[in-house]
Amino acid sequence: ITIVDDNQSAGMSSIASQFGGIAGMAGIQIPTTESSRNSPAYIDATIKSKKFFKHLVTFDGVLEGIFASSGYDLNKNQLFYDESLFDNSLDRWVRIPKGNFNAVPSYLEAHPIFLNNLFTQVDKKTGFIFISYDHHSPVFAQFLIELIYSELNNLSRSLEYSESQNAITFYQEIVSTT
Repeated sequence: ITIVDDNQSAGMSSIASQFGGIAGMAGIQIPTTESSRNSPAYIDATIKSKKFFKHLVTFDGVLEGIFASSGYDLNKNQLFYDESLFDNSLDRWVRIPKGNFNAVPSYLEAHPIFLNNLFTQVDKKTGFIFISYDHHSPVFAQFLIELIYSELNNLSRSLEYSESQNAITFYQEIVSTT
């Protein structure tokens, strides 16, 4: 994974610097330099965060693949699950709830397993983030890495869009009161 900067952000940066003083008087801080969101360390921390993992397990097969997988048949391209946790033929969790745990494991239960099998490394010279996932199934590992990559892009785009809309609304309010 690598971070690509938009040339369009330079335009927003110059606008932010022009109105930064006005925003400061209103008690709003507008960043005028490159955001730390674009740093490899931030991306690495996001990938490992519980919030991002909670989002990942909303996709079909992710929670089962991480929490209940027990093996893989390369010839049949088939993932096996621990039958005491997940019944693949019925496509449902069969784990017996104990204490505060439900039949379906929470993302908080699965997150440590995810982290134990996830490997990320940031190359400080190039800014590249190398990511791999150790799993019984190479197909599932590839699916998970591609899902992480696409969801990082989607969430980043969504966050930038939301921030842009908030900035436009703020600037329109300033212009209307000036």
